[in-house]
Amino acid sequence: MITLRPDSVINAAGWTNSGGGIVACLGDDSDASYAQAPAAGANLVLGIADLTTLPAGARITSVAFRVRRSGDNTANFALVAAYGSSTQYLANDEIPSSISTGSYFPMANAPGGAPWSTTTVGGLQLRIWGSSDQIRVYEVYCDVTYDAPPTATILGPIGTVTNSQYPPVSWAYADAEGGLQERVQALYFRAADVAAPGFNPLVTPAVWGTLAVTTASSLTPTLPVTVPGDYVTWLRVAEQGGTDFGPWASQAWVMGGSPPTSPLLAAAPDDAGRRIVLTLTQQDNRLGYRQASAEGGGSDQAGWYAAGNCTMGVGTTTASGAEGAAVHVMTTLAAGTAQARGGGAWQLHTGTTAVAAAPVEGGVPRTLVGQVWQTGNAARSCRIDVDWRAADGSYLGTAEGTPVTTSTSGAMVQISQDVTPPVDAVAAMLVLVAVDPAAGGELFHWDRLGLMPAGAGWNRGGFTVSNWFGPNTANADLSLSGWTQGAGGTLTRVTGEATPSGAAMQVVLSAASSTSTSGRFPVATQDEITIFALGRKSELSLAAVRVGITFYDSAGVQLQYSASDATDVTPLANKWTLVTATLSPPAGAVEAEMSLFSVMESSISGRWVRWSRVGWVIGPLPPVWQPGPRAIARPLVEFSDDGGASWALLRGAQDGRFDPLGVAVVYDYEAPPGRARLYRAHTAVTDYALSSGGAELVSEASATASAVQKADGWWLKDPTSPGLMLKLQVAGSISSTSPVPATVYAPLSRAHKVVLSDTPLGEEFDLNLVIRGAEDWAAFAALRAGGVTLLIQSDYGDQWYVALMDRDMTLMSSVSRLLEPVRMVKVKAIEVDSPPDVSRY
Repeated sequence: MITLRPDSVINAAGWTNSGGGIVACLGDDSDASYAQAPAAGANLVLGIADLTTLPAGARITSVAFRVRRSGDNTANFALVAAYGSSTQYLANDEIPSSISTGSYFPMANAPGGAPWSTTTVGGLQLRIWGSSDQIRVYEVYCDVTYDAPPTATILGPIGTVTNSQYPPVSWAYADAEGGLQERVQALYFRAADVAAPGFNPLVTPAVWGTLAVTTASSLTPTLPVTVPGDYVTWLRVAEQGGTDFGPWASQAWVMGGSPPTSPLLAAAPDDAGRRIVLTLTQQDNRLGYRQASAEGGGSDQAGWYAAGNCTMGVGTTTASGAEGAAVHVMTTLAAGTAQARGGGAWQLHTGTTAVAAAPVEGGVPRTLVGQVWQTGNAARSCRIDVDWRAADGSYLGTAEGTPVTTSTSGAMVQISQDVTPPVDAVAAMLVLVAVDPAAGGELFHWDRLGLMPAGAGWNRGGFTVSNWFGPNTANADLSLSGWTQGAGGTLTRVTGEATPSGAAMQVVLSAASSTSTSGRFPVATQDEITIFALGRKSELSLAAVRVGITFYDSAGVQLQYSASDATDVTPLANKWTLVTATLSPPAGAVEAEMSLFSVMESSISGRWVRWSRVGWVIGPLPPVWQPGPRAIARPLVEFSDDGGASWALLRGAQDGRFDPLGVAVVYDYEAPPGRARLYRAHTAVTDYALSSGGAELVSEASATASAVQKADGWWLKDPTSPGLMLKLQVAGSISSTSPVPATVYAPLSRAHKVVLSDTPLGEEFDLNLVIRGAEDWAAFAALRAGGVTLLIQSDYGDQWYVALMDRDMTLMSSVSRLLEPVRMVKVKAIEVDSPPDVSRY
């Protein structure tokens, strides 16, 4: 509550005071001073001070007067509030006696009914009637009661956000009067924009914003924060029944992490398919996440294996220019050249080779990048070579890198050079080379390693890796993790094997069979999955092993078990047998677990099955294996029909996937015929390297591309079922109406009618169609019977989303009716909104 006092005498009308002026006497909280009515009686008219301290967003609920007065038990006292020409009696014919304070009924509105505001309070007058000089007034109080606006304390995002580019905004709501939250306005701004002159949260463009009617205490953005950097959240709330928001709260935070690079986008019409073909090509590092920078923790070798005169591990660095703190550490064993290979090979019993490497396209140039520091600040020559491999794993040669000299001042030295794979290459193994160490025990820190698009600088790796299993789970590189062994066998890690790390998983059987089970991992029902492993056995006895996968629903209920065919693996030393299966998750599946089924028809004690290069990927079996953690990359495409002023998501694009070489193809079946449509694309990723639950990351938009679908007749399409369409033969002219919702009144004594109307509605067509043949008639019937919103495309550029209503059909008389029936169809089509996108992401 705010208490105001009189600030002016509008009409004294003969009232006097005890000294100092009437306003001073009525505002000094003292009974020693007063204003006195004249002997003949009169109205004293007072002005009330302006309301200047009302909190922003507060709502005035009432105004009440208190007057301290006295009389002689015979004189009359009255009180009237006035606003403009309107008045309201507060007291009439009171007969005061000794000094006392009268409190008068609160007014919910100003006299005359105007709502309270600072303006109406400021225009308020108080008229005091005293019938004789026995009426004295000592103090006047004007009590303004208000509902203070609710406030919010921002709880998140705070600090540095690295696990999602959709950081939820959360807040704590508070209202002193107990009002309930009704609305929230939340905005994300770049910190530089907030600091710029003229910043206004209601005017300055935000990275993301929402104005929501909600009682929730958190919201997730619908648009990603794609650029790492400094941001500020501005947020305010409003209560139920309130007309204004409370004060703004603000909170600074940092978007960290490394989002994908913007993809390349190409758009081209496919007139035969009545669609626009959109091809996205990822522009990201081909190495795995930990292989590229050693970040992300873990106790494995991060994808690097000693290949001569060194050991490899992961550690921290003090070198300037490093990506984070973690680096790959090469420790020399003696003087002379030391090498480490980013991958390796398994010899298969079939004579081919399975590899761990980075995928490449033959003949397509790429840029090799990295940086290195010798921890003793000694000048050493270092380079990065590349071994090329064919689809069967065979060696195609090495591209030797150009040496650089390490810094003597504690800084990383960058390596960058262009390389072109042989035309039949599918894989590249990077080789880290320290050319001239002077002794054993020298430490070389390698960081920011990558196989990039030609001319591109480094970015983090892992966005092209869909394998879930990391090196320890897949190969037992440095330890055995991620598996539970069932009865009948003992699972251990063994060394001395022909694998990149020299280690493998071993199941020693004490019964006929035993199953190793992985932890569970998320799956999506639209993804084809390939599971695979390399196996070998201890003896010639039959070993009909399998790899399998079990699917579960959201409640953890098993839905399906699927497995590969039984495969007898090789007993040959240093050889392996591929065991694999490709399958699709059943409806309702949200997670799965992989199993390795070890079995041997032998009773020899100590018999075993060994496993390596275990994985599961989205899509077919890749020629190149990369260890997890995985990232599920998918295309995200937007379109604009107004030259880029506004953008909308392309239906269904998010359900697509990039192939192992980073290419995704999506289609737009709803492009307007004969008119250019503008497109831009993002790479969206669910990244399990940054978060075990999957961090949502999105690149910045690509450069725009445009395409025009040829205007070729009239077409009827189902937007929710791409490819379901029918070319229409329209008979004669086309008529349509656009109704206006309205009520028309004809008041008496008026020369014109009164019309209350709303926005005109969409088109309503009466279509006359000729449908020839049983096949087209069945297609038309199926489109109409689907009960979904359809799309009609004209032959001149316009198109409408419609619902097909009543139809009349006449089967034309013809001698060829049995072979090609002709139907004249009249159907009503009413324009409706575009159907929602029901993509899974």
